[in-house]
Amino acid sequence: MQKEWYALYMGLCVGKVFIATTNQTMSKIGICLLAFVVCASAVSVTYRPGGPATGTIFTDFGALAAYIQTSIGDNRWTIQIDGSFSGGSPSIPTGVYPMPYAVRFVGLPNPAYPGTSYPTLAGASDVVLQPPPVELAFRNLPYIEFLNIATPVVTVNNSLDVDLENCAIFGANVFSAVRGGLINFNLYTFASLGLGSPIVSVDSTSTVIVGVLDGSFLPANTFTVAVGGVVDVYAVDSSNVDPSYQATFLSLASQISGIQSGEASLSLGGQSHPIVAIVTATSRITVSHNHQNGTSVGTLLVPKNLRVIGNPGSFVVKSVDLSGVRVHHDHGSFDWHIIDTGK
Repeated sequence: MQKEWYALYMGLCVGKVFIATTNQTMSKIGICLLAFVVCASAVSVTYRPGGPATGTIFTDFGALAAYIQTSIGDNRWTIQIDGSFSGGSPSIPTGVYPMPYAVRFVGLPNPAYPGTSYPTLAGASDVVLQPPPVELAFRNLPYIEFLNIATPVVTVNNSLDVDLENCAIFGANVFSAVRGGLINFNLYTFASLGLGSPIVSVDSTSTVIVGVLDGSFLPANTFTVAVGGVVDVYAVDSSNVDPSYQATFLSLASQISGIQSGEASLSLGGQSHPIVAIVTATSRITVSHNHQNGTSVGTLLVPKNLRVIGNPGSFVVKSVDLSGVRVHHDHGSFDWHIIDTGK
């Protein structure tokens, strides 16, 4: 709960649609706009399995990780991935590799195909980054596959920012948020987090935030989330989020000291799907447009006959004209607030 409101306080959120399970005790999913952080300049090394090693070019990933750890004073690194001597598909062997504070994996174009071919990247079973970085990025690696069995590639019990650009990362047991951990994913430029099978697990005390931008894709079944865990999906620009993330068309309320609020849309055309919240006989519900979408804008109201009292209960918002007729061409979004007056 605190993490949700922290995101709101930081001004990141422009919209939320939290999705509930049938028993209303599910993990929550929302839609928001993310802010972005530009990292300072980094020191570069190159991973070139199968090729000659010289200077800061390594054929052994363990030696590369050890070199980074012994370089005092540098905490931001770029690991360039060179697939020229490995058929364009270098692999990281099984092992535990310590990472610096910030690390970025960047694919180098294959000289045999200038400007057109970047390498893929794979990990043998149980490649573990431990201790994990605080900032992790992958760029120009069209396919990244980790198939871990015993231990996730990255386990987070504090915080981790992950940027994906022109990458599709998939496999099994890649990221895990535990013991109150927070993972923030940003997907840019046709990136994809998962390819239809779970790669991110979230325990009952942890949170994952995903920003999907610039034509990027969030497939179904990317997350395994324990009851009480939170996944917030923030979709903007021309991104593509699988409809399964909003399959129940419900909204689960955030509540602070008896005040509940959220954002939803008139997704049925002039009417919202049921919005799940704590509703009592003395609840006062207010709604207001925050974005126009459609050829018409009506007046918003919450009909009493479409309120379901309960914990959780629900309510429906309608857009009507001056005659009380539903405005079907109003597909806008709105903010809603509930205060229980007790009388």
